[in-house]
Amino acid sequence: MKRGFFIFSLLIVFSICLFAYAEDSEYGRIVGDRKYFVENPARGGGRDYIVKNPRATLPQPIAVSLAKMDSTQEECQVWTEDQRVSFSELTPYSPRIAVNGDTIHVVWEQWYEVFYKRSLDGGITWGDTVPLSLIDTYGSFMQDIAVEHNIVYVVWAKASSEQDQRIYFRKSTDGGTNWGSICPIALAGPDYYGLYCPTITVKDSLVFVVYQKHIDGHHCLRFKKSLNWGETWSGEIPVSERGSDGISPKMVHNYAGLYVVHASGLIIWCNRSTNWGDSWSDDIFISDMDSSTAQWPSIGADDNGAVYITWFDYKYSPYGWTGDIFLRRSTNNGETWGSIMVLTDNHLCIESDVCADKSSVHVVWHDERHNTGNGNVEIYHRRSTNLGATWLEETRLTDAPYQSGDPRITKDNSKLYMVWVDNRHEPDAQAVYFKKGAWYYPGDANGDTIVNSSDVVYLINFLFKAGPAPNVYEAGDANGDAVLNSADVVHLINYLFKEGPAPVGC
Repeated sequence: MKRGFFIFSLLIVFSICLFAYAEDSEYGRIVGDRKYFVENPARGGGRDYIVKNPRATLPQPIAVSLAKMDSTQEECQVWTEDQRVSFSELTPYSPRIAVNGDTIHVVWEQWYEVFYKRSLDGGITWGDTVPLSLIDTYGSFMQDIAVEHNIVYVVWAKASSEQDQRIYFRKSTDGGTNWGSICPIALAGPDYYGLYCPTITVKDSLVFVVYQKHIDGHHCLRFKKSLNWGETWSGEIPVSERGSDGISPKMVHNYAGLYVVHASGLIIWCNRSTNWGDSWSDDIFISDMDSSTAQWPSIGADDNGAVYITWFDYKYSPYGWTGDIFLRRSTNNGETWGSIMVLTDNHLCIESDVCADKSSVHVVWHDERHNTGNGNVEIYHRRSTNLGATWLEETRLTDAPYQSGDPRITKDNSKLYMVWVDNRHEPDAQAVYFKKGAWYYPGDANGDTIVNSSDVVYLINFLFKAGPAPNVYEAGDANGDAVLNSADVVHLINYLFKEGPAPVGC
């Protein structure tokens, strides 16, 4: 009986193929460094999907079992291998990342100038390194980046003299191919030393920038916004009379407004605006007001109304240079805040970053647990799928000699993108590195977290009608043979309608 149904399933698939029209379109390989062969019977052949960067390697991606969606489907994660992005003899610092679809934008500071690089295929290959700041005798540093649709925005601080630091801005309206002129958006004045530590976020045509200002020894935070994609800027608006202890503040937004986190006086503070920066709340203390040292904060927000702040703190650490990663969240757009959570317990962490969307929250951090006198530092990751109420087990993301640090992450759809600096090439200069991870349910080709007949239709459209590829290729590989073809369609049909085996898991 099962054999008869199997043959019947094949007849269904190939009957569809007989009437289907398919173009030999260039599908990009989404995640992992495996080589896939996608059959295309409508053209009598197929196509290989491989990493195109000659510097990249092709090992199997790491697959780790995580949480269960239901009693039968196990969620999986897959990470690409570490990929080097910068190749200069000069040392890069403070990489920042923004993503729009498969286009990844990265900036960093190198020898007191700001540089940019992009990938158009989800991080498989990378373009040329482009200098964004004016290369001269004065320094440009403390850069940040944001993207909205195809417009890329970069801000940085620049010392135009020993007593004059300003905030500069530059944008590209074609996804990073060409760049407009460099524009100052905040200038130093005669009564203060300068401006630095800018952070940027964008929403449609609105562009928001917060920066630190130094007035006669006093540090404070100020805000400017543009209503027209950065063409003109508002006057300066006060955010907080507390500065940021030399570490850049970080700003994010969700549907309800803007949020800024900063460290001042060894305490983590937050300010929020519900009118897109026209006015700001009083300082909200996030960390405990005790004698411990809270610093290096980061912030993320989602359109569920949740806001997440992470930092590291010496509170429980016996060491004088490392501590643990702490997190505090609000589930009502920053109106009230829950209790403080501790995400690590080895007391060997420093800087962290956090990002979120409606489906999950991610935290990465610099971790020294493998430093046995050899200077080894690695990056770890934790994830929550219930708005930060509970957290899944940690995952080690790097495994290389010496130090991997200063991680920065961003999320787009089901993928997490990360950049960091790495000196695995000592005695050569450290370099900027990149990797991405994705989460999927086996058989869930269309990525809606449910395995049903719509996934069968999705795969048929992909294979035979030039439809979109699965967001995560492994999700469409229902029979687990690392080949996307009609056998995966048959496997799903048997599973859904004939009590056949489930899609192959992690």
